[in-house]
Amino acid sequence: MANVELIYLSQEMIRLSRSRFKDNSRIRISVHDLNLRLPDTWEDNSFDSIASC
Repeated sequence: MANVELIYLSQEMIRLSRSRFKDNSRIRISVHDLNLRLPDTWEDNSFDSIASC
C-alpha cells in the first residue's frame, strides 16, 4: 500500500481534501508552492512516483 502526499496552493483544495481523506492516515496534505524546493520536513525527499494534475 502506498503513502500519498497531496500538495496544493489552493486553500479550498486543502479544505476539500482534508474533509475527504480525514480517516486515511496514509495521506498527508500540505500547502506548498512547487516552484520552490521540496520542504525539509519530508524525511528523505525521495518518491516512487510523482503525478501532477
